Amino acid sequence: MSKFLSKLQYKHYEAGEFADEQERTEEEIVKLVKDFPWVEQCSGTPVGPTSPSVTIENSLGVYLKIAHSYGGKFILYLFDERETFYKKIVLTLDDCCTAVHEFCTDTIDLSTFHHESLFQGKRHFETKDFTFHVTRGMLFSIILSFFPAVVLLALLILMAFNFTGMINGGGKGMYFLLPVVLGAFLFSSYVSGRALSLYYNHFNYSLFQFITISKGKNEFVFGTEEHHEVYLKDELTLVKIYRNPQTRSPMYGIEVYELLFKNGNTVKISSLLLKQAASRFPTVQFVWVNSSYPKIY
Repeated sequence: MSKFLSKLQYKHYEAGEFADEQERTEEEIVKLVKDFPWVEQCSGTPVGPTSPSVTIENSLGVYLKIAHSYGGKFILYLFDERETFYKKIVLTLDDCCTAVHEFCTDTIDLSTFHHESLFQGKRHFETKDFTFHVTRGMLFSIILSFFPAVVLLALLILMAFNFTGMINGGGKGMYFLLPVVLGAFLFSSYVSGRALSLYYNHFNYSLFQFITISKGKNEFVFGTEEHHEVYLKDELTLVKIYRNPQTRSPMYGIEVYELLFKNGNTVKISSLLLKQAASRFPTVQFVWVNSSYPKIY
């Protein structure tokens, strides 16, 4: 008997986040649909392609997602191998089970579906890898981001030299421009160098670490390949975010996330490794701590 890859999506899950992913027979998938906690999961949850649902995939890469709609109805989302998106509203759970049978036997009538556009549609159906690393290329990109400012200041110094020489040749002795530009260059170099040292501190701390974390699941994994642990979000009491509050500072955006657990343990994670921490811990309290130089150690 043929088996199909099937998986579940629960409340608060993000696009590409699924649970209980495994191959099942048609009968097992029908049971999965009937046993899904629709009322509990769908209460107060927006309707859309990423929502509490059951998703099935066949060997051709075609997906059928059964999700809730308004008024106790259901929506069938179909996403084929050409990345064409279709949608159909059905009234009952029995209609959903019929759709499962038609999908598994390749007898779905597309004329009963509505063809719609869906931006980046595949991300709502394909399982995403939520493991994040810091790569050496990231440090190279950071250094390059400071390069245009350094080149511009160097050009200003050359222009100041030339301009001062022209004025001096005219006998007016106007030397004030060069010290001003040189002072600006030295100050900018100091600020940029301090920012680069902070980025390197975070990069060096995080280089061999990884974190596997998504929005909806309670568990997350953090550490190195040799030494990592599984943590639970509901064991967290607080997350402190150390950051430079000055939006114009080159150090703005580089943050330290200090995770405080009920057992007294703490874990520090760099924003180079974990982006958008607040969205990854939606039920945890956050406290922002201002720091001109948020170093991690």
